[in-house]
Amino acid sequence: MKPDIPVRVLEENMSVEKPKDFREANGTILVTVGEREKAVMKKSAKDIIETNSKSIGVINLKLGMELLWQCLKSLIKHGYMKGIYQKNIK
Repeated sequence: MKPDIPVRVLEENMSVEKPKDFREANGTILVTVGEREKAVMKKSAKDIIETNSKSIGVINLKLGMELLWQCLKSLIKHGYMKGIYQKNIK
């Protein structure tokens, strides 16, 4: 890896902002963050959940990724997450 790559990634990540009209987003927004995530990621997830009333948030999961995926598929299958892109969900 070139020495400038970590700096470039950090700079790009620091420049990401929510769109100004994010509160009015129409689709359901699923936000997940794991228990081992950095505090800044947990704070960002919480901010997204609190900013849009159509957000569904799962924070501090103590589940493995496979179990999380099964739960997500079940929520979609039973219609709890209408509006989420479902093309590859089986």
